[in-house]
Order: sequence, then structure tokens, then C-alpha cells
Amino acid sequence: INLSLAIKEGRRKIHNTYRVRYNGILFRSNWEILFSKTLDRLGILWKYEELLIIQSGGYLVDFYLPEYNFYVEIKGYWRDDALRKYLEALQIYPIKLLMEQELKDLGILGESKNLTKEEFLDRLGGELVRNPEKEEVCA
Repeated sequence: INLSLAIKEGRRKIHNTYRVRYNGILFRSNWEILFSKTLDRLGILWKYEELLIIQSGGYLVDFYLPEYNFYVEIKGYWRDDALRKYLEALQIYPIKLLMEQELKDLGILGESKNLTKEEFLDRLGGELVRNPEKEEVCA
């Protein structure tokens, strides 16, 4: 990666990773940006990097969909103790793991599927039910 180009494009190196800015938020991966753009296109409210409390401390999940009280974790690979923390958080919180194939199935990577909001939510989490107590503005 050309560091000067990365900085010019709004990327910042943090803990040996680059962050890319979209909609005023520094994301950890391009896949997260593509996912957030899809949520925006479909009118789905979201928050980025929501802290979940677990017995061993905290787990920073990638996305929270407040209208559905539902969390999404996007992974290209597992690092450090992230898998252990993810599995611990999964025992408490409704988290959907999206890896490369799932992102392709949703049309986020590869060929666009042009899914409607209903089709996207169905593929994402099956029977997601709107949570009227969580009507909040996205991050």
C-alpha cells in the first residue's frame, strides 16, 4: 500500500491495519464499507463498532441494527483471541457472522444481487422482527 496515497484517500494506519473513511466514520475494512453502503441504500439504520459486554470484558462487534436489535460481524480472517470473544458474545447476543461467501450471497461482494430490503433482511437473518423500542438514527 502506498502510504501517502492511503493518507490522501482518508486511510489511517492503526495497530498495523488501515482504516478507510466513509460517511464520516473510519472503517477497518473495505468489506465493512460495502456492507454499510448496502445498509444505507436499503434504508436500514445501523451503528458501527458497538461494544458488547461479555464475561471476559468486551467485544467490539462490527454492526448493530437497532431497528431489529441484531448484530453483524464481518470477518475475512480471525486474529488473536477474536474467535474466543466472538463465541462468548454469541452465547448472549444475536450475532450474524458474515465471511466472504455470505457477503457474496448478499450481493455485497462480487456480482450485485439488487436485493430488496425484505430479501436482504431475509437472507441476513431469517425472521428478523422490527424492534419499535430501538428507533434510533444510524451512526
